[in-house]
Amino acid sequence: MQPYLEEYDRIYPGQNFAQRNKKFLEKLNDDQFNAISVKEILEEPRRGHHLKAYYLPFLESHTGALAIFDAEFQRSLMEIRAQISLLNDEISQSQFYFQKSFDNISVENFKIIDMNLSESYQLIGRILGRIVDKIDKFIDP
Repeated sequence: MQPYLEEYDRIYPGQNFAQRNKKFLEKLNDDQFNAISVKEILEEPRRGHHLKAYYLPFLESHTGALAIFDAEFQRSLMEIRAQISLLNDEISQSQFYFQKSFDNISVENFKIIDMNLSESYQLIGRILGRIVDKIDKFIDP
């Protein structure tokens, strides 16, 4: 997480987000970190998470050029591409549920939408975990 927090501080100088959270995050194992993330989402499901779709324009425009790489490398890139596509689909679905949660609907339907939104956020977290794991193999083989 530290490189991402430092990148956040680079983009938004003066907030010192990385330094403020470094010690706390270092004490957490993966299960604790995931539990905190899920708890926040479940406790505040109507809070917008401003999820945005991800795109790989360079990869998309150079797919044909991948033939110069070995099959394993090509397969790994295509898996990341497929996971990004699944992620974007689920982000779209979560945005739909989030918008529906503000409609004038029955209590029963709100509970269903709320549950679907929570499940969608959890699925997004799992998909992101798989993407990070695949990208990590490129960074630290």
